[in-house]
Amino acid sequence: MRNNSSRLAYRLSTPQSPGKAQSQLGILAEASYIISVRNPSLDVPGFPDAKPNYPKRLEEKFADKRWLDVDDGKLLDYENAQLLLIGAHDDLSEESISITGKAALFKTLGLKKREWPTEALEGGTLTEPEIQPEAKEPEGDRSKGGERGGKAATDSASAAGIAKALKGVDFPCGKADLLKQAKTNHAADDIIDVLNDFPKREYETMADIQKALGEVR
Repeated sequence: MRNNSSRLAYRLSTPQSPGKAQSQLGILAEASYIISVRNPSLDVPGFPDAKPNYPKRLEEKFADKRWLDVDDGKLLDYENAQLLLIGAHDDLSEESISITGKAALFKTLGLKKREWPTEALEGGTLTEPEIQPEAKEPEGDRSKGGERGGKAATDSASAAGIAKALKGVDFPCGKADLLKQAKTNHAADDIIDVLNDFPKREYETMADIQKALGEVR
């Protein structure tokens, strides 16, 4: 709390300085924000209708205020809690605070790092598409579009077709798992043929699948 307001401050640790990705997303090396929580019992134009299931003790803190300072961290512990962030400073020395310790985001959130790729953000670079869309010449009246969109596209060995065929697959998985899932989803023969050409390796995300599709074409 500072000057009758709550502040949220951060300092980049991975990467330690902004790269292209951070610049594109407007993420500074460090910054602070004034943070407030919306009173779920009052309507605020432009905000979703979903409301957090606060216990009575927290509900009473709002009284008739539309926004409340975060003087109790439990206000942020409930699903559908709605926040308002207002930029304060881009230099933490102006806040007279110090951030110490080593960040352990995945451990703190209980996530498995291999399931949440961060290479692009850590390297400070944006991801680039690895597969270019197929050029299709529309048949018939061009003003009415071609015939490869919609269901036709998802039933072919296109990126969309592969994604549909593998719906429900559990990552990480191997080539055999991909074929099994595709057959379970009754994928077309040309999709099965393409998957048979995939390298025998472990696939951790759908991005790995798209990369492999680019390799075999």
